Amino acid sequence: MSGCWWVAWPLDPDGQLSHKRLREPRVNFWGARRLQLCCLHMLAWCYASLIAFPEASAQVTRPLPVPGRIEAEDYDTQGPMVSYFDDTAGNNGGVYRSDAVDIEASSDTGGGYNVGWIDSGEWLNYTLNVQTTAVYQLAFRVASANGPGNIQVALDGRPLCTVATPLTGGWQTWQTVTISNLVIGGGQRQLRLDFRIGGQNLNYIQVTQQRDLTGGFLRASGKQIVDGQGQNVLLRGMGLGNWMLQEPYMMDASGIVDNQQKLKIKIAELVGTNNMAVFYDSWLTNYVREADVAALAAGGFNSIRLPLHYNLFTLPIEQEPVPGQNTWLPNGFKLVDDLLRWCESNHLYLILDLHAGPGGQGYDKPISDYNPPAPSLWESAANRDKLIALWRELAGRYANNPWIGGYDLINEPNWTFENNANLNGCSDQTNAPLRQLLMDLTAAIRQVDPNHIIIIEGNCWGGNYNGILPPWDPNLVVSFHKYWDAPTAASLLDRVALRDQWNVPLWLGESGENSNEWFRDVVHFAEQANIGWAWWPWKKIGAISGPVTIQKPAGYQAILNYWNNAAARPSTNAAFNGLLALAQAARFENCVRHPDVFDALLRPDTQGMTFPFTNHPVPGVVFAAQYDLGRFGEAYYDQTTNSPYNSGGAYRNDSVDIETCSDVPPTIGYDVGWLDPGDWMKYTVAPVAPGPYAVSVRVAAGAAGGSFYLDVAGSNVTGTISVPATGGWQTWTTVLTPVFSNTLPVTAFKLGIVTGGFNVNWLRFDSMVPTAPSGPTATATNARASLNWIAASGAASYNILRSTTNGGPYTTIATGVAPTSYTDSAVINGATYYYVITAVNSYGAGAYSDQTSVAIPFPKLSATNFFANVVLSWPASASPLVLNSTTNLGPPIVWSPVTNAAIQQGGIWSVLFSTDGDVRFFRLFAE
Repeated sequence: MSGCWWVAWPLDPDGQLSHKRLREPRVNFWGARRLQLCCLHMLAWCYASLIAFPEASAQVTRPLPVPGRIEAEDYDTQGPMVSYFDDTAGNNGGVYRSDAVDIEASSDTGGGYNVGWIDSGEWLNYTLNVQTTAVYQLAFRVASANGPGNIQVALDGRPLCTVATPLTGGWQTWQTVTISNLVIGGGQRQLRLDFRIGGQNLNYIQVTQQRDLTGGFLRASGKQIVDGQGQNVLLRGMGLGNWMLQEPYMMDASGIVDNQQKLKIKIAELVGTNNMAVFYDSWLTNYVREADVAALAAGGFNSIRLPLHYNLFTLPIEQEPVPGQNTWLPNGFKLVDDLLRWCESNHLYLILDLHAGPGGQGYDKPISDYNPPAPSLWESAANRDKLIALWRELAGRYANNPWIGGYDLINEPNWTFENNANLNGCSDQTNAPLRQLLMDLTAAIRQVDPNHIIIIEGNCWGGNYNGILPPWDPNLVVSFHKYWDAPTAASLLDRVALRDQWNVPLWLGESGENSNEWFRDVVHFAEQANIGWAWWPWKKIGAISGPVTIQKPAGYQAILNYWNNAAARPSTNAAFNGLLALAQAARFENCVRHPDVFDALLRPDTQGMTFPFTNHPVPGVVFAAQYDLGRFGEAYYDQTTNSPYNSGGAYRNDSVDIETCSDVPPTIGYDVGWLDPGDWMKYTVAPVAPGPYAVSVRVAAGAAGGSFYLDVAGSNVTGTISVPATGGWQTWTTVLTPVFSNTLPVTAFKLGIVTGGFNVNWLRFDSMVPTAPSGPTATATNARASLNWIAASGAASYNILRSTTNGGPYTTIATGVAPTSYTDSAVINGATYYYVITAVNSYGAGAYSDQTSVAIPFPKLSATNFFANVVLSWPASASPLVLNSTTNLGPPIVWSPVTNAAIQQGGIWSVLFSTDGDVRFFRLFAE
């Protein structure tokens, strides 16, 4: 055909343009049917269609209304890398919009357009206007000739759900993939589609309201946990371990007993069964109280995970009066009720965690009070029935309370159901008994409680989910625990993959027992992935890795010494008192609070900011162990960060090595040791006024060779200071640094280590200018102000400053004053003056003294009759005064100058005035 252009174009068998025609080399280009585009004007039309297809914006309501249909081609309009990312230039479909997203005409029911040519890594953003907070269903209309794809859906930047797109048989062969039970809050929201695996066409997303959102309960919404308003909730919680279930290691009884039952036996052998019961009553009463909950809320936590021991709520199966029935014990429920009431008043969610199930749920004896040869949870149907009945009872009691955050059904099951060598179930492949029991527990709870989240944990301490999923309840959360592995994003990938596969929220239900550096990184990467967490534990005896430390009483240590065969058996009375002292020591007000642990957990992303550990007085003493709160490399640097991270094991949970200190006062009882070259600590202080300072550093060293320096604003202000041998690690001496001057206020400094081999207790900053004079006073006589003050130590002289305004600004009126008194005669009668004094030495002037003030009085005016005249007289003064008179003191008073000449003689001014018998009033005025 003359004048025609021929091009080869791949077509699908149904005659439609191949979806991957420009990006997929797998298409047999030459075997495809040919499409003829004829004539130059036809080609021109095609060309024009490829370069300019403005969106029919008048037909699009923005933000896009929900519920409703979100057309794939109606993504936002802010341009590339904001509203979309497409990895090729130009619109390959040549229709609707002229940017790089590929849009083509759709032959799906209803016609319109679809987004195609989707490659892995591309994404689209949609701004939504959600009409009401509710539970929604999202139906994705997709087509694919290439194979299964994967779309990750995010809402407001947080993962919402995964859409697995199937192979449908053609680029215009359409199927619907539905994701249900998604809670979306009302208002303007951002929906983002990340095409993790491309190779699909997307026509639209139909958003349908399934039901109203009722109550204020936490709920699972796809991959998110949301509140009653549909807002994403990132749980930041603390586990109350060692309260209802005592784990031996948390009682410092590792190696003595391996579960709580045996610990009780040991205590009863020592003090008797009745006294043992009294101790446990005291322990349960004191260990967790409202003060603990208030402290958690004030610290920034929003949830509590409560580990439950079943035997506080019901009898063991062997003690039931009627086999197969359940006796309910009121004490356990009362403890939960009290805690729930405190949580409600402090706005914290309470998550119930069945930590010790009937018989014990794993071979790990301490964590579940497993006590063979008695049958475990998995070896006894009666134990499993009791567990099911207990959860039904708990759920029935708390079904309508929105401050219950959820039910953690079985903590850390660890049991091989397949007779594997790994007894803790880490290599089991099906976990069928665990899945069945979790489903049975869910069914029992749902009989009485349709509202609350169900939390499940896999086998192998929550790490093995083989065979446990898919989920069987729409309000399900998957929990995992994390201890002592790498604190990285990569370490969470297998859990995130589980979330993506099954569209369930993740919760890091237990973690801790490590350094603050590890804490910060774990929390950072978990929250980055929108994974909430509960740390373990709230309190520990004598340990620094929790937010709160119980100080171990001497009486309890005596018991441990006896149990460890290191001391004689204490008397019954002494042992009982030691146990009661431990219960009292567990009260929050008697514990040591660790702000560094709070900071690490609740401020994992420091944004480069450090906070002072305490209020440091400068000039004054700054204790070395009280360096700033903040991230490694920002608040401190220590060369050794593990095994052990804090070599001294005292005071703080960072990698800085801190030990107990036996120096004389001043001391806080701790020093920093194990110093290596390159270590440093930062100290934020209240702004330090400019001036010269000398620093004294308290050090101890077994040998000479250590050295350090001070860094202010990035400058070494002292040079390298050598540390002498002092005779031992706790033999202390004070080293002086050269005087340095700061021209601007100092707000922080660093102690840097050049060579190690010494300990540091404190640094003392002393200003080299004299202190401010104290006790200034001022008195006034006619035209004079007399000042006095108490001498300042080290002062060579004094400067006098004056103002006529309270609080200044002040003007220097005298310098080099040697005595501690001064007379100001350059004053005006009737005026008030404000004074400060500074002490001066060779380094300069010190701070202002307290202000003192005085009003200068007018001189006394005397009148003497002299025949028909009156003689008016007053003392001479440095300030000129004018004599005025009036005949009437009634308002308005009119004062007139006396024009008679005043004569000064012998320090007296006098004026002779003729009254002519009139009554007159006289007054002196300052000019």
